[in-house]
Amino acid sequence: MAVIKSIKSKGEFNNRVVVDYEGMKDIILLGVVDNETGKECPLVDIGIPIVEEIEWNGSAEDFQNLDIHNKEGGIFVFDNGDRFKVKFSEYVRLHRILTGINNIDLWKMKVYQLDPKRHPEWEMTLDGILNKAPDEFYDWIHDTLRGFDEKVEEIDKNMRAIYEPMKHLEGKEFADAIKDFDVFEKGLLFGIKKGGGRLYKTSILKSIRPEHSTPFAKD
Repeated sequence: MAVIKSIKSKGEFNNRVVVDYEGMKDIILLGVVDNETGKECPLVDIGIPIVEEIEWNGSAEDFQNLDIHNKEGGIFVFDNGDRFKVKFSEYVRLHRILTGINNIDLWKMKVYQLDPKRHPEWEMTLDGILNKAPDEFYDWIHDTLRGFDEKVEEIDKNMRAIYEPMKHLEGKEFADAIKDFDVFEKGLLFGIKKGGGRLYKTSILKSIRPEHSTPFAKD
């Protein structure tokens, strides 16, 4: 028979991913071992929270499938001191999804939507991912995508302001007017001249590839 000790990671819980610790910041006593004998000792009150213990006669798989709401899982502790950690199935699934998607993935998704033929390997959909996800995931997705859109709009606005006084020029006159701009800006100005279509928007979006950041991280 195993004793199951509920898991709560030690430290600060500022960034909820799957389990909401409601601002908890503490150390949880998971076990006590006699340094001389190496044997497990009963948990005693030493002034910090003590982990919840339950007896479990079933298998680890059965326990994993319990999927208790807002819990990560538990640690199986046997009479001989052996132990192993079991995370609930839904926690593992959501944690893998939420920590496996970063801001660069979302940027690639935006590029793919604009130019799927050039980057078929960047195809990604959020369908099915948002189900049962915490509010922070929705907020992070929304804020990240909105940030891309705002940067694209800003660059587009600036380039169109530059283009405005020369929009009447054609051919060599237009080329001469933009000859001192860098390659990227020249490409955008020619893109506006041609109607500001898909390639123009894709060029801007590709220029704002973000630095990698961790989902949900907050100052």
